[in-house]
Amino acid sequence: PVKNYMSYYAACRSEFTQCQISLMHDILDNLESDLLISCTPNIFCADITIMGNVEWTDELRELCPHQKIIISKNGSLTLNNTTITVTQVPDPPSIQCTSLLQPNLWDGIYIEGKSIETENNQTEVFGNLFVLNHSLIEFAENGINAPVRFGSIIVANSLIRSCGKIIDARDVWPFSLPEESESSFSYKNNSGSSFPPCGWSLNNPPPTIRITNSTISSDEFELGHARPISQIKVSGSELYINNTDILNNTNLELTAINQAKGKLSIYNGSKVNGFAIGLTKGTDIFSSCFRRGLVVKKSSFLNCNKAIENNSALLLLSDNYIDGSVETNGMCYQSIQKNKFLGSYLKSQSPIESSVFQDNCFENSHVSIEGQNNNTLLYCNYWDSDVAVDIGTVASLPMAWGDVNTSSGNHKNGSSTMYCYYQESTNFPHYVLNIPEEDFDYIGKIEAKFSFSARECLEDPCPTIPPAPDPVWDDPSENLDDLDDQIQGMDDNIAVLESEYTYLTGEAAQKKLETISQLKIQRNAIIGKSLLFLETDDSLSTSNLLSEADTLLPQLSQLNTLWYLHKFSVINSLLEFNNLDDASVFNEVVSWLDEKQDSTILFSLTDLELDTLKEFAESSFGDYTNIVRSFLQSEYDIHVPWADTIEPRSINLSKKESKKTITFQYSIVPNPTTGCFSIESSDGKNAKQPIIITVYNLNGISILKKNLFTFEPICFTDFNAGIYIVKTQFEKSNFIDVQLLVKQ
Repeated sequence: PVKNYMSYYAACRSEFTQCQISLMHDILDNLESDLLISCTPNIFCADITIMGNVEWTDELRELCPHQKIIISKNGSLTLNNTTITVTQVPDPPSIQCTSLLQPNLWDGIYIEGKSIETENNQTEVFGNLFVLNHSLIEFAENGINAPVRFGSIIVANSLIRSCGKIIDARDVWPFSLPEESESSFSYKNNSGSSFPPCGWSLNNPPPTIRITNSTISSDEFELGHARPISQIKVSGSELYINNTDILNNTNLELTAINQAKGKLSIYNGSKVNGFAIGLTKGTDIFSSCFRRGLVVKKSSFLNCNKAIENNSALLLLSDNYIDGSVETNGMCYQSIQKNKFLGSYLKSQSPIESSVFQDNCFENSHVSIEGQNNNTLLYCNYWDSDVAVDIGTVASLPMAWGDVNTSSGNHKNGSSTMYCYYQESTNFPHYVLNIPEEDFDYIGKIEAKFSFSARECLEDPCPTIPPAPDPVWDDPSENLDDLDDQIQGMDDNIAVLESEYTYLTGEAAQKKLETISQLKIQRNAIIGKSLLFLETDDSLSTSNLLSEADTLLPQLSQLNTLWYLHKFSVINSLLEFNNLDDASVFNEVVSWLDEKQDSTILFSLTDLELDTLKEFAESSFGDYTNIVRSFLQSEYDIHVPWADTIEPRSINLSKKESKKTITFQYSIVPNPTTGCFSIESSDGKNAKQPIIITVYNLNGISILKKNLFTFEPICFTDFNAGIYIVKTQFEKSNFIDVQLLVKQ
C-alpha cells in the first residue's frame, strides 16, 4: 500500500514514509499466504434498484465505491431528510485530502425511463426522483442522470454537493415515441398541432425538473475522469429554479446550467456564482409539446465571465443583478428591463425581432449591438461608464430609440439631460445610425425640454445589492386573453395612425411614421411574451400566435424539429432556394449527415464526426447554423460561441416586410387558412400554370399530393390545425417552391 489517510498528522498526508513501508513489508513477509489471498481492498456492493414507490426517511445511506441507485421506469424514489454519501466520509467535511476521496466515490442515481400505471381509475406516473426536506446528496461521481426518459426530478430544501456533475437529464419525446404512448390512457386533444399526439395530459404531464430553496455546490476533488463542463444539463424538459444557490467552488471553468428544447425559468433570489458560463440556453421547438423560452427574474449572476448566453427566440430578463456578459444570438423576441449590469457588456446579435431595453442600469458596462437590430427600443436606461452603446462594425444600422414626440429617457454619468432624436430621413420608420465604435449619441439630438412630452422613467434603476428571495413569491404569469386584447388594441391604433399618415406631409408625416414604428415593436414584444407564457395544453393558441410572429420563427422551429427527426432530405428541399449564405452552410451540414444513412447518427457521432460538425458550426454565424451550435452544446457539451462580428442578413424576414423582401415567385393565398388555399402569382399575372402540390406535416410525411393549376383551390379541411410544408412544382419550368402554411 502506498496511499493512506492519516488524520493524526498536523497536515494531510497521502503517502506512507519509506520507513513505514519497510516495517509493513517485514510484517507481511511473516503472514500466512492464505491471509494475503483473502485480502479485499475494496468492498463490492450490488446496485440498488427502485421498483414502485420507495421512500427513505431520516436515513443515512453510505454507498460503496461505484455503486448505483437505479430508478426503473416503474419506480419512484423519495428522499426525505436523508443523506446519501460514501462509505468513508473524510473528516472534516471540507475534504482536506481530496486526492484520497476518488477511490471511494459512489456512481450516481439513474432514472431508466417513464411509465404510467392505471388502477381503479387512478393514474400514476413513474420514473421520478424527489429530494426533499434537508436531504443531502454528496460524493457521487455522476450525480443524477436520466439518459432517455423521466417523469419528474424535484429538489426542494436540500443540498447537493461534491459530485462530478449535478444533473444530466434528457427526454427525447417527441423525437421518438415513448413506450407509455402504447398504453390505454387518453391523449389530450392535440388538435392544434401537426405533431403526433404529445401524450401530455393531467395523467401524463410533460417531464419537468424543479429546484427550489436549495443549494447546488460544485466542489474541488479528483475524479477518475475529466469533470463534465456542464453541471446541470437538461434537454427536452422544462427546468425551473427558485431561490437556489448554484456555486462553483473549484478552479475549473464550468458551465452552471445548459438547457435546450424546453422553458428555462430562474426566479426569486436564485444565485449563480463563480462559473465561466452561468447559463447557456439552446434553441426551442415551437409546438404544443413544449413550453419554451428563457425567463430570469429577480436573480443574480456573480463572478461569472459570461453570465448568460441565449440562443432561444424568447427572452425575458427583469430585476436581476448581473456580473458578467449577457449575449443574445440570432432570432429573438427579447425584453430586458430593470436589471443592473456590472463590469461587462450586453450584446445583441441580429435579433431581427422586437427588442425592448428599458430602465436598466449599466455600471462600467455597455450595450453592444451587432447585425440587424432594426426592431429595437432603448429608453430610460442609465449608464455610469465611459461607453454606453457600441454600435460595432455594421456600416448602417436602422434603429428606433425613442420617438420624436417623447424623450428617450436615456442618460449617462449622472447627467439629468435626456435626449430624443430628430432627423430628416427617407428611411422612416427607422433612421440610419452610422457611428461605429463610438460613444452613445443621437443624431440631431434635442434636449428634453424641447420634446412634446417626457417619458416616465424609474427614479433609481440601480440596485446596490443582489435581489433577496421573497418568502411569499408568486411566479410571474400572463393572462393570454389580456395580451390578445392588447395586440388587437394596438392593431386598431396602428390602423388609425396609418390612415392619418396618408393625409400628412413633411415633419408631421415623419412624426406619425415614427410613432407607428414604435407601436409595431411594442406589439411584437407582446407576441413574444404570449409565446413565452403559453402552456403546453393550448395548442390552438400556439398555432395562432405563430401565424402572428415573424415568418422566420416557425421556419427555424420546423427545421430544428426535422433535424432531431433525422429528416435531412426534407430540410434540403425546404432550403433549396434559400439564397442566404448561412442557410447554405446548414444545408451542407444536413446533406453530409444524410449521406451517412444512419437513423441514430445524431446521438452516436464519433470524435471525427464531431470535429467536422464543429468546423461547420464555426464557418458561419446565423439563425440556421445556430441549430447546429445549440445541438453541439446541449447534447455533447461542445461550446461554439458566436463570432464578435457577423455579416448582416441579405434578406430581412420580418413578417411585416415579408411581401417586399422575400422573393417568392408565387404565394399561398390565404395564409393562414381555415382549410382551403391556392397558389397565386406574386407579380399579379393571372395566367394559369400546371403545378404539382405536395403538403407535408412537420414530421416530413406527405399528407396530400395533387396535380392542378395555379389559382385553383386546394382543400385539406380534415387535417388538424398547425404548421405545414407546401411544396409546389411547376411542370413547365421544373421550378420548385417550398413555403410554410399555417392552418387555423
